[in-house]
Amino acid sequence: MVGDNNILLDQNRWIDQAQCYKEPFPHFVIDDFLSEDIVQPLADHASSAMKASTNVFHGNRRYMTNTSLEFASLLESSASWQKFHAQLQSQEFFSLLFETIKRIDPNFVKTNVKQSTITIDNLIKAPDHPLQKKLCNLGSRKLADCNLARVVAYKCYQYWRKLSLIIRVFFSEFLTRNKKCQLLFDISEAGNGYGREIHRDSDHRLLVFLFYLNALDSEGRGGNLGIYRADHTKVRDSPQPPDHCCELVHSVEPKRNRFVAFLNSSTSYHGVECMRDHSTARLFCYGAFTLLGQPAIRVKERFGTEFHLYNR
Repeated sequence: MVGDNNILLDQNRWIDQAQCYKEPFPHFVIDDFLSEDIVQPLADHASSAMKASTNVFHGNRRYMTNTSLEFASLLESSASWQKFHAQLQSQEFFSLLFETIKRIDPNFVKTNVKQSTITIDNLIKAPDHPLQKKLCNLGSRKLADCNLARVVAYKCYQYWRKLSLIIRVFFSEFLTRNKKCQLLFDISEAGNGYGREIHRDSDHRLLVFLFYLNALDSEGRGGNLGIYRADHTKVRDSPQPPDHCCELVHSVEPKRNRFVAFLNSSTSYHGVECMRDHSTARLFCYGAFTLLGQPAIRVKERFGTEFHLYNR
């Protein structure tokens, strides 16, 4: 079990096994990230839990966020996920990610991260009150099928959740003088038709990682993570530059038990080649340590973070 083996927090192992790349922006890859007796139940339990997910985006990607009621049910039923997730969202794991990136290119980190104390604080949580759960479940249904009273109740609940988070973050940062950051994370299952255009992650994302739980079949095409260098004389600070302005530098296969991480910045361009002719789905975890107050990236062309997907 993860709790009996702090493999995520073993700094020496990360130093020994991480494949580090400085160009076009610092990122690293670790193969065989977890031992097989850990990754197998994580994959099995995630695959079973995804059957309950009805949320779909980016073409053909079903997802379950770590602040959802479905994910809370997964944690209740899976000790493996309980222990794994507890380590993922810890201050220690954040620091290990940050220091690994910093070793690759300290100047890049200094340029893109304002010097400040960043504290991990899980301020966005799954609803736990029966009424909140009822309103949250209402959002999973088509509001067009609901009567006016239910629609109004759900909209008021959404505004209350958003306002409540803003107030809590403001006072928490004001009192501690620290930036508040949280791991916003999802389990995803992507099939044929799924792909991502070349982009950087949204403004509040700071450290981003992907963890692949299964292997794709060899007959299919697409699904690799592409790492790109952009022509900044043409692109500037665009969050989604056109393909002809970008050069593919590194292609990362979504190999089972492979972990990839990078610092989000205005130049951290990446994308996913569209999946075609696969008989298996791409089961993976996407996580981003996300600033809850001021954005991590401050440029003229904004790219808003979808907090509403997590703060439901």
